[in-house]
Amino acid sequence: MFAHLGYSTRTLNRLARENAGLSAELLIGERVLLEAKRLLAHSPDPAARIAEYLGFDDPANFAKYFLHRTGTTPADFRAHVRNTSTGPDSGTQLSEVPTAPSSACPRPDRQVRGVRGRIPAAR
Repeated sequence: MFAHLGYSTRTLNRLARENAGLSAELLIGERVLLEAKRLLAHSPDPAARIAEYLGFDDPANFAKYFLHRTGTTPADFRAHVRNTSTGPDSGTQLSEVPTAPSSACPRPDRQVRGVRGRIPAAR
């Protein structure tokens, strides 16, 4: 899965566990979920567009992924965050969100729990 990075899956998992306490798969999954929450909270784009941006093949897969990990749907999460927010909504469009160059976040050879494509770099 991670051979294109120059490391074996075992090595990356070992490094991820040593540094973050999670497997590489779980670490990637947490990063995807964090980015999904950020985009749902601050982007006016629909959840289907966010799902596509994050690399999900189908918006329904994104909704299931999000619900399974958070206990709430993307729409309910967005409504809750926006209703409890004290500051103004920034309204950041996905086209304005910078992504890492493809060399920094190469595409995985296979899907990781329904996720494909590049994952934006952490800020």
